Amino acid sequence: MKRIAQTALLAAAMLGLSGCAVRQYMGISTRTPVSAEEQARLDAALASPLSVAGGCPWSAGGAKPVNVPCASLPLPHLARLSGMDHKPALLELGIRFEEGRGVAQDWGKAEQAYRLAAWQNSYIAGQQVAGVGSLQKPFEPILVPGAPGLESAEKRLASLRARKKAK
Repeated sequence: MKRIAQTALLAAAMLGLSGCAVRQYMGISTRTPVSAEEQARLDAALASPLSVAGGCPWSAGGAKPVNVPCASLPLPHLARLSGMDHKPALLELGIRFEEGRGVAQDWGKAEQAYRLAAWQNSYIAGQQVAGVGSLQKPFEPILVPGAPGLESAEKRLASLRARKKAK
């Protein structure tokens, strides 16, 4: 059920429906003002002429979105992207929880973020066309692939779990 809600939020965000925005994710408010340190890190990333493949999208004031390193994003924006199941943002959020960078260190939340970043999204959709099929089998399931999981998140998840087990 949670996956359905997250998929709906992602669809609403893509359509630009502001009433469906993520307000809090893993205890992080998406409405918290950006600190001076976070703004400086973001400004430095934006000053770099290179767009980052696999990074996180950023736009301000209606400007065209650009990809910046997820590590340079302010925490509220990172939480908003993570709440919409953006894999690189989830990976960065997990790193921040694991290291206690900008948030209280929480290996449980780090593990959750890594697991979501590593997870291969897919879902069962259905196809039912009027006049096609039979009464015994009117619904044909179709597996629809979603966003691929991140291999680096799988590695960090395995490493974190090993450290937790050794502790």
